[in-house]
Amino acid sequence: MLAPNKMKLDKIEEKKNRGIYAIAPLPKGYGHTLGNSLRRVLLSSISGSAPFKVKIKNASHEFAVIKGIKEDVFNILLNLKKVDFQINSDDFDPIVVTVNKKGVGSVTAKDIQMPSNVSVANPKQVICTITDASTSFEAEIHIKRGFGYVPREEYMQDSSEVGVIYLDTVFSPVLSVQYSVENARLGKNTELDKLVIDITTNGTVEPFYVLQYASALLRDFFGYIATDLEVVLEEDTSEGEAAVADE
Repeated sequence: MLAPNKMKLDKIEEKKNRGIYAIAPLPKGYGHTLGNSLRRVLLSSISGSAPFKVKIKNASHEFAVIKGIKEDVFNILLNLKKVDFQINSDDFDPIVVTVNKKGVGSVTAKDIQMPSNVSVANPKQVICTITDASTSFEAEIHIKRGFGYVPREEYMQDSSEVGVIYLDTVFSPVLSVQYSVENARLGKNTELDKLVIDITTNGTVEPFYVLQYASALLRDFFGYIATDLEVVLEEDTSEGEAAVADE
């Protein structure tokens, strides 16, 4: 059996919100084992920040229309959900941010007034467009950290607030994960796997960080199961290099 210390991780491509990484050599079949496990954890278990309720002046429900604003409230909410918030703390308590802008022009994520521990990765994201000079757009946006997807009904159960609009929330900063398994070799052994994993995030976290985090999470869970168990891997080194032992 090929030992894990023979494995190497190469960065094929790396940008702010996308990274492609190759992990090899792996024992035959381990490419899919690791790839599928990492993909599931990356998509479900990385925390992120998002708005979950909004209060907009002159809008009592999501189908309202605000005079002097091009978009209806429904589309304003869709635009707000596209703002990639980042709460730079370990606190999961809600944080309130606000918007108050008057005059003709676009209202963007840059116009949101935030405390020092909150930032946005896409400040140019348009929220709405004011078409009348006397009109102002005022909103109170509640954001929080969380995991995965939470339907708005969960927030509505314990609330009777008037004028508050609740949102379906996608917290995960990981937008997509794709992987493929290619052939690899080590010495004369060609029956090995290479895992190539492609991770795209919303820009609030780096792809390599979430890959490391997901790997550490899996390690901790499997480590709990394997407490006090020591495994000695037998390696075929007859050719001077490690190879997968015959089963």
